[in-house]
Amino acid sequence: MTYYGRLLIFCLCIGPPLPLIWSAWQGSATPEPTPPPKTGLLTSPVSPFKAPEDEELKAMIADYRTKWTRVSGLQFSGMHWGQSVLVYINQKPEIYKHNHLTYLREFEEFDEDEEYEYTPYPVGTILLKENFLVNLAEKTQPLTQTIMIKREAGYDKEMGDWEYVQISQDGKLIVRGAGSRDAAVAAVCGNCHKNLSNRDYIFHTVGR
Repeated sequence: MTYYGRLLIFCLCIGPPLPLIWSAWQGSATPEPTPPPKTGLLTSPVSPFKAPEDEELKAMIADYRTKWTRVSGLQFSGMHWGQSVLVYINQKPEIYKHNHLTYLREFEEFDEDEEYEYTPYPVGTILLKENFLVNLAEKTQPLTQTIMIKREAGYDKEMGDWEYVQISQDGKLIVRGAGSRDAAVAAVCGNCHKNLSNRDYIFHTVGR
């Protein structure tokens, strides 16, 4: 019997498993990428908060969950009324990362003789915090969004030219304005942030 005849008989004897073996080999050689999850609090592209009723704010933060960078996981924040927060930034996430690492170093090895250098944020930077109440059943209830917007020089020199905004879960404006001039804004935001001038008034206490 010729070589090709023996090869034909061999293939016929193997039968159906041969395509399966080939398919498995091909699959292991070029695996299909796994698509990212589209559900869950951290991964969903859909915000659990309604869009702001204010048209300027609505346009400003539109699609932030898909177009901005999330710079934290769901972190407990004693500075935000004992709630848990998710933090997003619209530009320059590397500045937030640098400042967060600087904060950790300062916290862990504080030395009065060392200067811990934080990088200020450029005009147009927006930091958005989603604020949640996490109960004992480990369910999250969306409460408010708090936003900091870096305005042009002179907007509020005493508070680093940041504008503060708080919006309810259903999109209604609670407070908005300058931390050093508006009493309501100062009570909700400014009185805590004003002590952080060396960090450009941002806490940077949450990480990914």
